[in-house]
Amino acid sequence: MSGSYCELGLDLNPRVELTQVRFEAPASFVPLMPRRYPSTSNFQNHLTPEKDLSEVDGVPCTTALRTIIDIAPDYPAENVARMVADALRRNLFTVAEALERTAEPDLVDDVGAVVVREEVLRRA
Repeated sequence: MSGSYCELGLDLNPRVELTQVRFEAPASFVPLMPRRYPSTSNFQNHLTPEKDLSEVDGVPCTTALRTIIDIAPDYPAENVARMVADALRRNLFTVAEALERTAEPDLVDDVGAVVVREEVLRRA
């Protein structure tokens, strides 16, 4: 499987060290997060299978397919359709790769995988 999260549009400027970026939020700052996450930012911690990992310019990432699967439940269907279409157009993954991966036991019942699988089948 080719492609990665970084290739989906994250613009990394290699001349900027991440340690140089500093953000001090005012006391009244409230991050915009989906309601399903508690205010403590306690995100699900899971191990990503090796087959879903990639590296772009030395930066570890998840593959484009896995990224879309992971975020699909949080976006309207038309946005997911555009993400899938863009990734397929850019050859970040193929229809066959998407169908194969979303049918594997660890993703077969995953909500995001189901959404992506349906969109890929629509385009097949």
